[in-house]
Amino acid sequence: MGDLQQQMSKTLLVELKELEKEGIVIKYRGSRRRFKVILLTLAGDNLGLNQLGALCTCFSGNNPCRMCNVTARNLKGKYELPVQGLKTAEVYDQIISRGDAEEMVDWGIRAPCAFNELQYLVF
Repeated sequence: MGDLQQQMSKTLLVELKELEKEGIVIKYRGSRRRFKVILLTLAGDNLGLNQLGALCTCFSGNNPCRMCNVTARNLKGKYELPVQGLKTAEVYDQIISRGDAEEMVDWGIRAPCAFNELQYLVF
């Protein structure tokens, strides 16, 4: 696991998991209500999101897209994502569980993503 992934697991993910499990308590008009909090999505530029997701950060290399498995050469001029090459949670989990470094590189995955430790967010 990369340094950023390790740091997030030790800090940010600890707090996000607690918010998923325990939530926050809000007092309103004398009563206390507990609300569970989940991280719905992440927003950012390509480089930032790929760094957070432990994905390839070279956009002219083997597999620059975080949504599909199209190579950089074949990506130019594409306006639709190929269904057979989509990076789904199921495909990602299979690749990570096999632990094949070459396959991970082929799919643009540098390491397991720390955000996948959360119950509801699938990066």
